Amino acid sequence: MARPEFERVAASGQTLPTKWNPSAAVWKTALPGRGHSSPIVVGQRVLLSTADERQQVQSVICYDRKNGKQLWKTDVNKGGFNPKIHRKNSHASPTVASNGTHVFAVFNNHGNVQVTALTLDGKKVWQEVAGQFMPKQYQFGYAPSPVLYKSTVIVVSDYESNGYIAALDHLKTQFVNTSSTIMQSGIIKGFAMSCSSPVLRLAHNSVI
Repeated sequence: MARPEFERVAASGQTLPTKWNPSAAVWKTALPGRGHSSPIVVGQRVLLSTADERQQVQSVICYDRKNGKQLWKTDVNKGGFNPKIHRKNSHASPTVASNGTHVFAVFNNHGNVQVTALTLDGKKVWQEVAGQFMPKQYQFGYAPSPVLYKSTVIVVSDYESNGYIAALDHLKTQFVNTSSTIMQSGIIKGFAMSCSSPVLRLAHNSVI
């Protein structure tokens, strides 16, 4: 998925860092819980998702970009964790997305794909279930991150029995469009599901 900040750096002729030097870090902070999501930067805020596996709580956390101080932590779900996922996966793998005024988090719990919209101050605006995610054959857990397009939050759920793509309105919590199965079991030999995030592509004057 394209990162606008990378594109701006490339366009300016600057080079991206290729080496990591922990001793040169401006700040460090311990993160509560466990998650595989990437942090995102919105203005002076650093946002990411995490999960307390013992208490079965999924949360979004915000830190001050300048000093790493935690600004807020909002719990968006409690309970309903999948009893079985891959040992290298987590219950907070999707990366959050932001349109500059709100942050959108996706978690798998209670057998569903749950989408939550928060303000940049951590207040919950709405929460909706996009659909089910209940794989039986490959119980590896959920991973796809949401993608924003115009006024929609797009999420995907693909497993052996009922894959789909769902688009929700940013603020009205309405389903804009939901497609049927996007990958039939066995179309790709040896695979019956996909864990990748949705990707936008312009084709025939339409976005698919």
